[in-house]
Amino acid sequence: MEKNNFSFLSLCPLVLINDPYPGQCVRYIDTNKNGFCDYSQTLTGTAVSNNYHLFPILIILTLLYGVSALLVNKKLLDLATHRKIWNILLLVSFLVCGISGILLILQLNFGLNLPNYAGILFDHVEFGIAMTAVAFFHILWHFNYFKNLLRSKRNHSLPVQQ
Repeated sequence: MEKNNFSFLSLCPLVLINDPYPGQCVRYIDTNKNGFCDYSQTLTGTAVSNNYHLFPILIILTLLYGVSALLVNKKLLDLATHRKIWNILLLVSFLVCGISGILLILQLNFGLNLPNYAGILFDHVEFGIAMTAVAFFHILWHFNYFKNLLRSKRNHSLPVQQ
């Protein structure tokens, strides 16, 4: 996360702007007594912004996958080990993304007051990007399975001719 000078929407989990009392969210707080939820107010000044790293994550993971595939091709890394590494990365990214997503839902729906909402949201998105990239590699491994699955469904759906 980077610090920038600009106007930004504060940490409103419902993405509301100037939510008046009593507020649409269970997290309503008005410490400055202006009648609007502090989380929903637009602030000007130094703030933390979420600049997600879509392309760096995709490029790094693609390069790492290419290197590991090259090592397998040169027989410096066993194919089973290669797949274990990428399956573990898929599992870890899934768990972080899933658990952080559940925490964010608990905050939005049940008012769980998370002290680091922005950090959890940031990690959720970053690990979601990584999970998507690794899942794409995983789908490529099993491409023939999906192709055959679709082909067999098409064959079963054709009417029998007599």
